Amino acid sequence: MRLPRSIIFLMTPERDPVARVSAASAQGERSHQEDRFVHQWIDLPSIPKGIGWLLGVFDGHRGGRTADKASHEFIPLFSSMLDAHGGNVPAALRDTFASLNKMTRVHICGSTASVVFVPQDAESVYMAVLGDSPVAVLSSDGKVHVGPDHNVRTNSRERSAALARGGVFYEGYLEDSQLPGVGLQMARALGDADLDRVLSREPEIETFPLGGKGIVLVGSDGLLLPGAGSNQDQLARLLSMIHQGADAEVLIQDALRRQTGDNVTAIVWRKD
Repeated sequence: MRLPRSIIFLMTPERDPVARVSAASAQGERSHQEDRFVHQWIDLPSIPKGIGWLLGVFDGHRGGRTADKASHEFIPLFSSMLDAHGGNVPAALRDTFASLNKMTRVHICGSTASVVFVPQDAESVYMAVLGDSPVAVLSSDGKVHVGPDHNVRTNSRERSAALARGGVFYEGYLEDSQLPGVGLQMARALGDADLDRVLSREPEIETFPLGGKGIVLVGSDGLLLPGAGSNQDQLARLLSMIHQGADAEVLIQDALRRQTGDNVTAIVWRKD
């Protein structure tokens, strides 16, 4: 079947014949597309954990400049930081995000950043999240793990931290008490210069055991529909679909059928 022009679908390069990666994105009902994504095979054999898949979703808002910059710079920055830190993936992710923040902090537009690195042995998965673009993992022993979410509507801890920095929570949005009228659903993001005083720029970094195989999903929040259940339940449903054979294109078409109303992006990694 021929895909709609709004869909991008990429298959796994032959250099990793074991794991499979697919990615797809659609504009949905929005007037323009602000989602950006990357999926890249990292090949640095002289570095511990220097070989594997780097997956990232950047969901822009108020324009695409920040998401563009982050998606273009992330791969070379991460490769350089992984080398500098001798294969320490969490340290490389943290410094990569710090560099991206320096590049984008003056942008009025903003972006989430949810990035996952899966080393070739797939014993563990490393994730770094800034914002509310979802990450979900199904390990070899059937355990489901959902990554961090910094949406102030659903995460009271993030909301309280933002209020302590001088923010106010008004009609579901985080605002700066000194600059009312500009709001964001997240307490962490790249860009958004006018909310700099109340936003955190520090990614939440986690390591989760895969056990050599499993499924990893990275997406934009267009995959999750309001009123369709908790994020945990919706992501568990999507992991089940992937387990039964669905790829990223199927997830995108599912979101469009359910009338997501948003830009929607999915990257799926699986190793059976």
